[in-house]
Amino acid sequence: MPFRRIALLLAVILPVLYLNGQTRDIKVHVLTAANGLADGVIRAIGQDKYGYMWIGTISGLNRYDGTTVKKYYNIPNKPHSLPASVPRAIFCDRQGTLWIGFNDGLYQFDHHTEQFILVNGTKGVEFRKIREDLVTGDLLFLTNKGLLRITRHKMQAQWLVPAWVATIHDFDLRNGVLYAVCGAYSYVLNLHNGHFDRIADSLLPERNATRIAFDHDGRILVACYGKGVVIRRIDPSLKSSRELDISSKLRDTTTGNVVMSMLTDHKNRLWIATTSQWLFSYDNKTGQSRWYDDWDPFNKSVSLYVTSPLFQSNNDFIWVGTEGNGVGYFHPDRTPFSLYAPVDNEKYPIVSPWARAVMEEPNGNLWMGWASGISRFNPSTETYSNWRNSFNSTILYSSSIRSIAWDNDTLIWIGTSRGMNRYNPVTDKMLYNDPHNRLPLSFYWCVKKDTRGNVWFGTGNSLYYQAASDRNIHIYSEIPELINVIDTGVRVIYEDKQKRLWMGMDGTGLRMYDPVRHTVKQWQAGLLADGDLLGNTITAITEDHAGVIWLSSFNGLVGYDPKSGKFQKFTVSQGLPAAKCSGLLVDDADRLWVATTAGLAMLDNVRKHFTLYTTEDGLPTLEFSDMPALRKRNGDFVFPTMNGFVEFKPLEVKPQSSESNLHLASIKIFDKPYIGKTNIEDLREIRLKSNENFISFQMVDLNNNIPNQRFFAYKLEDVDRDWVINTTGMASYTKLPGGNYTFRYKTSNDAEQWILAPEKSLRVHIETVYYKSTWFWLMITFVVVSFSYLWYRNRLQQQKKIYLLQSRAQLLEKEKAMAMFEALKQQLNPHFLFNSLSSLGSLIRTDQHLAGKFLESLSKTYRYILQSRNNDLIPLEEEIKFVSSYIRLLETRFQSALITALDIESGKLNRKIVPVTLQNLIDNAIKHNSIDQDMPLIIRIFTEGQYLVVRNNIQKKSNVETSNQQGLQQMKSLYTYFTQQPILVEETDDSFQVKIPLI
Repeated sequence: MPFRRIALLLAVILPVLYLNGQTRDIKVHVLTAANGLADGVIRAIGQDKYGYMWIGTISGLNRYDGTTVKKYYNIPNKPHSLPASVPRAIFCDRQGTLWIGFNDGLYQFDHHTEQFILVNGTKGVEFRKIREDLVTGDLLFLTNKGLLRITRHKMQAQWLVPAWVATIHDFDLRNGVLYAVCGAYSYVLNLHNGHFDRIADSLLPERNATRIAFDHDGRILVACYGKGVVIRRIDPSLKSSRELDISSKLRDTTTGNVVMSMLTDHKNRLWIATTSQWLFSYDNKTGQSRWYDDWDPFNKSVSLYVTSPLFQSNNDFIWVGTEGNGVGYFHPDRTPFSLYAPVDNEKYPIVSPWARAVMEEPNGNLWMGWASGISRFNPSTETYSNWRNSFNSTILYSSSIRSIAWDNDTLIWIGTSRGMNRYNPVTDKMLYNDPHNRLPLSFYWCVKKDTRGNVWFGTGNSLYYQAASDRNIHIYSEIPELINVIDTGVRVIYEDKQKRLWMGMDGTGLRMYDPVRHTVKQWQAGLLADGDLLGNTITAITEDHAGVIWLSSFNGLVGYDPKSGKFQKFTVSQGLPAAKCSGLLVDDADRLWVATTAGLAMLDNVRKHFTLYTTEDGLPTLEFSDMPALRKRNGDFVFPTMNGFVEFKPLEVKPQSSESNLHLASIKIFDKPYIGKTNIEDLREIRLKSNENFISFQMVDLNNNIPNQRFFAYKLEDVDRDWVINTTGMASYTKLPGGNYTFRYKTSNDAEQWILAPEKSLRVHIETVYYKSTWFWLMITFVVVSFSYLWYRNRLQQQKKIYLLQSRAQLLEKEKAMAMFEALKQQLNPHFLFNSLSSLGSLIRTDQHLAGKFLESLSKTYRYILQSRNNDLIPLEEEIKFVSSYIRLLETRFQSALITALDIESGKLNRKIVPVTLQNLIDNAIKHNSIDQDMPLIIRIFTEGQYLVVRNNIQKKSNVETSNQQGLQQMKSLYTYFTQQPILVEETDDSFQVKIPLI
């Protein structure tokens, strides 16, 4: 068995396998007919003043905004549509004019009308290349008929280069000097003085020049065709040249390999596109070169022929057109991800690049476990060593590595799918069937050394640990708190800052063991109504800066806060790119990086938005292994995938474009394009009719070529309370009322970083519906106010008329009452005079002295009546004086048959009553009652509250002469004109009284 012994010896002693190191390749993005191009045969590439990429194909012209393609076709019989010709050159000058050279003429593109305008005199000429003289602003064109110059200020055409010059393959110019290559010969033309000369053959010994370019130092780079690709670099003085070392870098230098295009990029690197080797880069400063001949985004059996000039856009992306496979574009410096991947080796063939476990030693050595072995990378020597079972030799319990952990300088634990290996770094021995290793044969998911020196081993069905105190192996059941909680395999173990151990189970949820407090907790999906966990298979655990524990599972991402006991969950509906999660790490900015089946997702530090990185960003695959990731001591992250280990610096990983070129790509009204007086990108204000209130805005960032890495924020003032953020760039509004609005918008590659994001705005005016407009309501208000005023004025007039009529009626009523009262007074005067004269006659015969006093009182009475007849009201004091005189007359007449009494409060004497009121009441009492010496009539006059009361005892006469029963009623009517208090008439069995209101 000598062969087997030699193989075993080689497997143990010389376990060295060289792998691919950290390769950083360009990441090419592809745009084909499947992505919207008119076809995949590319003939021209350019960029306009706004930043749109223009791609000419054999069947149409395409405008690309980084997300969508707008196609322009020839429309027969439609003026100024795309000509029925193939675009060969696309160029935007400093004034923003977009020139497009076709096989059959030169055209200008009108951005506002989207029309193609033929330049006079160019019909039938094939335009192949366009350049601008930066000194004069003149345009120069390479055509099938030679070089053409068009002066900008006069738009006059002039053919350059003498007719005897052979066919021109290419040209370029610098500082007003034009250089042209024409195969066997090359020429120099000074555009300012017209001096024309040929480049010396000694500078171009190959003679067959096909392409020309300049580097940033003004040196001339000429591609020649001969025995292979030759690039000559000529000094600007045209005195010396040398060949760049390019051919030696080629795998297969053939005579058929022709340079199709050359480009000097923003870092002075030369890019060369060839027919058989695709793409080559050469650094003019360092002399380093590289051929990118192994890139094939389509099918490796398809040859990639570059058919259009290389083009570098404003955001430094390089664009390459192919023959039938569309256009590829990439950024030469943005390769954030590096890859550790094995290569084939005849001696130790790598069966699978499936990456599983990774660990870093204190000395910087990186251990990587694969599905087919384990590797160690020494960064100081940049070499790899590999251990795996080969032939019939066994050095590992299994080549399927599942976990790796560093114990000390003499021991590294390596868990496999069948047992636990130990490796001694000092002796460089892989220990197999070690009698000191008392761990059972099992599937070892994880190995974790805690800060106390204990080493924990999670297997497919149990949990073991090596105690730091005795270095012996123990089973979990020796810890009382763990007896009833370890019910299945332990996939991952994590120690937090509080020295608690978190264990992710293989199908039964999460466990937390606190060895300090000797407590344990467990969680499982589906046990509680709110569902603490999303899934019961935990694949990775980590802790953020706030102490929140984060868990990956096959069903989503969960964060658990031990302080509050609350869970935060992320599924696809909450923005998580995919439900299945694995590797999980937190960077120094407290952002959470999650490996998903949709790519590598980054959750911002406020835990709201995810940024997704996919194969478009350089990831080798979207399939990450269901294993934890590693944070290296220098802060780099290493994630295991199905195609190797991906390493990157999390703080340096940024979306492809950080500087935005934000525009409004379109505005639609009721889903129809808005057509204004200027181009959409140049709009600052739009004015719409009242019925054009369903509006949508499409925003684009023309510097961004990876849509899922760009966020848009927008806000319509007075409509949106806060900024709305999305990744589509679409904003829609419906049923907007008339008025003035401002649509504000901005873009960022970070959903949480908007402070530095430049903002743009668009004023929007929507006419108000006439019945909602201010002028309409002002008019309505004016009409209503005017009508109300007229109505009110008319009402006032009517009320005045009513008041006038009422006043007249009241006056008539008063006049009627006064007339009736006057008639009453006139009616009383004759009786009073007759009776008074009869009494006076009797007194004259019997008592002349008394007769004199009687006559005097009678005179005063009539004088008062005559004086007060023209007054409506008189003071109560005067009425009392009058009635006192009148009572003396009556007492003279009736003697003791009439008894009167006056009791008037002094404070009421200034009040007023109607004249002769008391006289009428006294006469009324005398008229209706009998007066006799034996039964005297007693009349009392006194004040009571606000009334003057006249009360008499009742001695009714059987027959009352000259009574019409209207005296009191007329008096009541009269008083209603002076007071609201009525005259009160009260009668009992033995008295009768009238209450006169005091005015």
